Amino acid sequence: MKYVYYLDNTNTVVNNIICENDVTSEFLDSTLTLEAFSNASSYVVLPEEEHKSYFGLGSTYDGVRLTPKRTTELEEWSFDREEWVTKPFASWVWDSEEEVWKAPTPEPTPQLGMEWAWDEESQSWIVFKEMGPAHTEDK
Repeated sequence: MKYVYYLDNTNTVVNNIICENDVTSEFLDSTLTLEAFSNASSYVVLPEEEHKSYFGLGSTYDGVRLTPKRTTELEEWSFDREEWVTKPFASWVWDSEEEVWKAPTPEPTPQLGMEWAWDEESQSWIVFKEMGPAHTEDK
């Protein structure tokens, strides 16, 4: 099976079909003139092993891969995890290379017995938890 995603001029999926493996590009080119695909200006074909159930109407194509439709500006798509990653704080920015949200300043170096938390109001890392030295009980 092959999955065909019809794209408009902004590379957004406007329709899709499932075809047999022997479908020809001539056939797919001819479908662009059909009324059902009249908003489409091009298409991308994915083999079955590259198809994901979350690709569909509203997905976008960047010339290499499809990205599912964004449901909110507070999420970014992680290709590695194949899921939307929610923005934890308004000031954080998406690092598309590492596919993580990052604070405006890096988290402090871990220190024994301390945990850090981001404080959005002060735009800084604060000590979330200080743990005293481990103690042992004599028996």
